[in-house]
Amino acid sequence: MDENKKNIEQSLEEGVDKAKEMANNIGEDAKEAINSAKEKISEVLSSENVENIKEKASEIVGEASEQLADLAEDAKEGVEEAVKKGKNFFQRLFGK
Repeated sequence: MDENKKNIEQSLEEGVDKAKEMANNIGEDAKEAINSAKEKISEVLSSENVENIKEKASEIVGEASEQLADLAEDAKEGVEEAVKKGKNFFQRLFGK
């Protein structure tokens, strides 16, 4: 029986050692995967996507500038027309 007990204990020790080794390997693999993912994310964000974002931002700014210019012109025309109508109204009102 003592021999069986020793064999069982030895098998358990070997199993525990193997489990620890496997856990360490899994941890190392996970760290490598995380580091690799971080590197890839950094590459993507720093190059292609940033250029695409810059291009899109430039397009949006250009379109917004055009629309603002049109809006300013429309507002100027509206003010001129309101001033003209107001002037006519007061001239008719006061007879001048």
